[in-house]
Amino acid sequence: MSSAFPRTSGGLESARRRNGGEDMFRKTAWVAGAALSVLAASSAMAQQAGRRDAETEATTIGELIVTAEKREQKLQDVPIAITAFTAKQRETTGIVTIQDITNFTPGLTYNSGLDRAAIRGVGRLTNRLSSDAAVATYSDGFYTTSVAEAGKSTLIVDRVEVLRGPQGTLYGRNAIGGAINVISKRPTDTKVGEARVTLGNYGLHNYELLVSGPLTDFARVQFYGQFVEQTESYFRNVATGNRIKDALNRNYLEVQADIDVGERGHLWVKYAKPKWFNESGNSGGTLSNREYSYNYSGVDALTINPAFGLTLANRVQVGNVTSNPQLKDPRTVNTDFPTRIKNGGINILTAEYTQEFDAFDLKYVGGFDSYKYDQLSDSDGLPILSFQVPLNVSPLPSQNTCQYVPGCRPLTIDASGNRFSYIEDKSWISHEINISSNQEGPLQWILGLYYFKDTYHNPQISYSSQPGALTPSGAGVGNPLGNAINPRGEFYYFDYDMTTESRAVFGQLDWKFRDVWQFTAGLRYTADHKDGFESFRSLCMTNSCIGDPRVFGTLVGGAALDITTLLAAGYPSQAAARVEGVKTAPTQQAANKWVNYVIDPATGRANRQLENDWSGVTGTLGIEWNPDTSTNAYFRYGRGYKSGGFNAAEIVPSPSTDAETVDAYEIGLKKDFGSTLRVNTAVFLYNYKDLQIPIRVLVQTELGNTVQTRFLNVPESESKGVEIEANWKPVRGLDFLASYSYNPTQVKSTCTTADTRACVLDVADPLAQAPGAQPAITVSTPTTTPNDTQTKVLQSLKGNSLPYAPESKFALSATYTWLLENSSLTVGANYVWRDASYANLFTRDYNRAPAWDSKDFRVIWRTYSGKYTVTAYMRNAFDDLTFNSANGGTRLAPDPSNPTNFNNVVQSLAMNPPKTYGVAVYYKFW
Repeated sequence: MSSAFPRTSGGLESARRRNGGEDMFRKTAWVAGAALSVLAASSAMAQQAGRRDAETEATTIGELIVTAEKREQKLQDVPIAITAFTAKQRETTGIVTIQDITNFTPGLTYNSGLDRAAIRGVGRLTNRLSSDAAVATYSDGFYTTSVAEAGKSTLIVDRVEVLRGPQGTLYGRNAIGGAINVISKRPTDTKVGEARVTLGNYGLHNYELLVSGPLTDFARVQFYGQFVEQTESYFRNVATGNRIKDALNRNYLEVQADIDVGERGHLWVKYAKPKWFNESGNSGGTLSNREYSYNYSGVDALTINPAFGLTLANRVQVGNVTSNPQLKDPRTVNTDFPTRIKNGGINILTAEYTQEFDAFDLKYVGGFDSYKYDQLSDSDGLPILSFQVPLNVSPLPSQNTCQYVPGCRPLTIDASGNRFSYIEDKSWISHEINISSNQEGPLQWILGLYYFKDTYHNPQISYSSQPGALTPSGAGVGNPLGNAINPRGEFYYFDYDMTTESRAVFGQLDWKFRDVWQFTAGLRYTADHKDGFESFRSLCMTNSCIGDPRVFGTLVGGAALDITTLLAAGYPSQAAARVEGVKTAPTQQAANKWVNYVIDPATGRANRQLENDWSGVTGTLGIEWNPDTSTNAYFRYGRGYKSGGFNAAEIVPSPSTDAETVDAYEIGLKKDFGSTLRVNTAVFLYNYKDLQIPIRVLVQTELGNTVQTRFLNVPESESKGVEIEANWKPVRGLDFLASYSYNPTQVKSTCTTADTRACVLDVADPLAQAPGAQPAITVSTPTTTPNDTQTKVLQSLKGNSLPYAPESKFALSATYTWLLENSSLTVGANYVWRDASYANLFTRDYNRAPAWDSKDFRVIWRTYSGKYTVTAYMRNAFDDLTFNSANGGTRLAPDPSNPTNFNNVVQSLAMNPPKTYGVAVYYKFW
């Protein structure tokens, strides 16, 4: 018995455990079953809701809410020309990149290589940070300097809005051409998680992850991460025989917090940390259309052109290609050093706080941004490491001195370290406070204050590995400080370190004075201040400075002459040296030469302080007619302003430019025909005054003629045109999206001896001989440069087109969607055609980006629940050679046998990417 008790007790306990386990199993099974039932029901509900949405989208054009005028409105109710794309629309229509957005937005152009945008011919024409952009990009209300923000992933961008025309009231900061609003997806009230993978040709790998949801009952958070790698460039380097590696290597991290502050306050904060590196970029690159036929004595060269070495027997180069490979294959390069780009130090912090009151809302938007863009490239763009300059074959001492000096030999040029460094080191902050009405009624208003400040540093340096560059001499030109050592071999150095501050006050009133009529008036005052310093040094190692190596050989020894004081601005008197925008006091450098810079004895650089102020009153007037809920006809007048700037870093005679203004008149009609057809049209006319245009001109200096950049204010230009956008769903599942713009532009000012502001020298055509040239004033400029002419011809700009303004552009997207039992299948195609455009104000063939067209295709499968999406795409499907812009023609050298003839102008074009294809998989795990 005693032995039985333990067994009986153990058996009872075991039974209890078994029964308890069975009970627990039953409870767990019941809970799991219930959970599965809930999930199944939830999934079924999601499927049903998704199906209903898909059916609606297949037959009806939906409403789109925008915040173009700092308040939520239906797109069709806003009386200005706007193009807007939601994330889902971009995914369905294949409008993925900023270039795609450009193609489908009337009047908008974008140069991906230079990150410049223009709208209706008004845009950024230079990368000088001391000259402002003309199209303002705002990311969640915070001003940013890069248009590339609009091309961010649709996983985190809710929509992109492009406001065409000057936004002189609500977007005063650099919005003379228009504004681009990028609106992020915000943290969600329910848990959301999504992963995306895109794989494509050229070794493309794109991985994305988003997690969003509630943290507490009053706070929500969102995390996003992206890693993109493209292991192969679109270009092959014929010097090495390999395709360029590390075409793109980028990562992006973003964190958002969305917090309810009491019952009527709301705080939203975003922090982003992007970083990227590449050797060739993921843009299309550039195309040069001329053979290596440069002459030894270039027109304005400050160093011996290494292209000359490709014609010589005694040379050392990477590979053996001596011709321009792009003449046969545009997507090739021939260089010993591929371009390398790093963009780090990027920190983006944006904050928005809204407080609701009974009669109005108080809103603050502000932030901080910084970046350091660092590009290093081969300054000669060739595979040459070294070459030898042959001596002249002549018995005359004046033509071949070297033969009479013992030990003299032909001069060898070291080109192995020829590099060009371009750096943008920039940071900025902004603060905006606005108060806006929040009640229904015929009167709506908004008032605001704005402050912006940025600091920037933009050194641009050309390096030479020629030994003479390390120990230059300035004694020969009366510059004892020109002997400053130069340990890095900087033969051309310019930099500027400046600060910009901008302050503004603004207000806008919308008054619905009749049931079908509304009046709008807005006004803004902006004051801009810029100050800082510029720094410049230039060495010369050519025959024009040291002596012709074909005559003197190693007697010139590869020496370098410091010509900074010859190129930097000099003035005939102290009064003349007191130039607007220059703070540095004039000093006398020679008997009849006054300067407003100082030479740093440690670096040999000329430094000058700059400072100026500009201000402008801008605004808008408009009237709107709404006879019914589907019609919006309007007239709008807008005045735009862009502050003046500086042609900083080269110590030019007149560094400061005037502000730009635009008076814009627009008539528009937005019309819905039922629920299946929407047509929006706009007709506009711009009077564009004091356009700031950077242009390379020949300048007479003590050395002779050399090329320098000048910023000119062209007195008057005109832009006009018609824009049409349409969305049509004729039958269930079939969707057409189309846009067209016609935008002829021209300079209205003519060149006269009384007003020479529209008189410009085309350095690619200094004698005005090219077809279309308009010779106006002939000038004589003494020069010591061999084979150069003393006669130059200034041309009139009248009638020339504005840069980056194709006269016509057209885009069409067609999609068809089949609604299956649990999913949908969409096939789509895009067609884009764009007219020719020009790189600068000379409408010439060598500045022309030809007209082009391109076709894209895609197939998209989606589950109605949204859990799975799979997209197969092919972009530029027929591998057409297309161009987003031209970079401007360059005259390489005169014809030695007839130097007055126009000849040998190289054309450089910025290409779009070739055919690309791949598959993207989206998976929502929450």
